[in-house]
This record gives sequence, C-alpha cells and structure tokens, in this order.
Amino acid sequence: MKIRKIFQKIFKIFFQRLFILFYGNIKEFSDFSSIGIKRTSLDNIISDVIPEKKYFIYEIANGRIYTDMVENVAILKNNTIVPNISFQQIYGDLKSSNFNKVLKAGTPRIKKKISGTVFSMIQGASGNNYFHFLFDIITRLKLCEEKYPLNQIDYFYVPGVDHWQKKIFSIFE
Repeated sequence: MKIRKIFQKIFKIFFQRLFILFYGNIKEFSDFSSIGIKRTSLDNIISDVIPEKKYFIYEIANGRIYTDMVENVAILKNNTIVPNISFQQIYGDLKSSNFNKVLKAGTPRIKKKISGTVFSMIQGASGNNYFHFLFDIITRLKLCEEKYPLNQIDYFYVPGVDHWQKKIFSIFE
C-alpha cells in the first residue's frame, strides 16, 4: 500500500473516532412510538406496479439526517437509526438498517442545526442523476402534499442544487 493511501486511511479513522467522541455512537431500535416518531399512512397514493404497497410519511421532532451521498442515508432520533426510512444500498441491493454505515463509523460531519420543518428528499447517489431526480426525488413532493401544503415546509433537503435542479424546483413556486 502506498504511503499516501496509508495516511488517508489513518486520517479517515481518526476523524470518524473524533466525531464519535463528539456526537456518540449510533444505536439500532425497532419501536417508533418509544422515541416519539409519528407515522401516517398516505392512503390516497396507490402504486401502479404493486397496488397493495403502502406509503407513509414520518414526523420526527428534533431528528437528524446523515448521508454519504452514495449508498447510505440515515434518519436519526436521539442517536438511534430509524429503520424502514433509513436507506442503504450496498452493491445495488437494498439492505436493512443494520447494514447502515453510521452504526460502525458514526456521523463524521459537523452538524448543521436547522430550525423549522424540513422535508427530506435525499436517497444516495442517484439523486444527482436527471432521470432519478425526476422519478424518485420530485415525486416525493406529491407524497408531501398529501399531508402538508408545500408552503408549510420551511426547508426541502435535496441531494444538490445544480442549475437544472433549481429550474425544475422553480416550477413548484
């Protein structure tokens, strides 16, 4: 292994452990009600492909979102990963939340505190792909509108703010 790669690995491990000291370890759990997560069924949304599929919107007061912008999106409440809505796609396969990177590496990014209502529209690397942005990300606005008027959302957490993404979002203003 080249010396540069060795230093990169040492640097990465050092900062992962430093952020675990700052923010603590991430734990797993399976009971939404025990930490105050509200799950609402969106009965008006019906899949063309799988009609029996149910869609939900989750309300999490004082939650956190972490993404590596590639394979993992972790929705967190009190340093606990929320299953079913946290996303981990390992080598193209969707996996359960116990495979999420944050359980091992923590959340090695500086927290940004945002006051207000945030609607998360992120999902890993595909959100910066034009097709996936239209068919995976933008469709979430419809899901949101089933429960909340869009003007009641203070912030939309999106995978990027490229020129073409801004142009698409301007249609919804």
